[in-house]
Amino acid sequence: MTLLDDIGFTEKQYRELREIGLSDTEIAREELHCSPSTLSVWKKANGIVIQKPYRLFTLEEWTELRNQNWTHFQIAQHFGFECIDTYFYHARKIGVPRKRRREKVES
Repeated sequence: MTLLDDIGFTEKQYRELREIGLSDTEIAREELHCSPSTLSVWKKANGIVIQKPYRLFTLEEWTELRNQNWTHFQIAQHFGFECIDTYFYHARKIGVPRKRRREKVES
């Protein structure tokens, strides 16, 4: 049992709040008056998993698409990433090499 179970918060209530567009942070702070981590613990204890709108890819999948001259933006869209920053975060995590900045040429 978690704190939110003790006050009677249910999965149905959680899903209704998500459907109206509230994020977990907003639900925790504004509706439940608790920390986001308390909500996270409650979700885990109750087996609540929210599907991510994107699919994580492997370095091999990324390499194959880059070898076909796909851009980062095209790869991000292909795997369902709406936020390019999230795409780059995952790419760095799996070992995608960073593009080096061009060095200034002195004239």
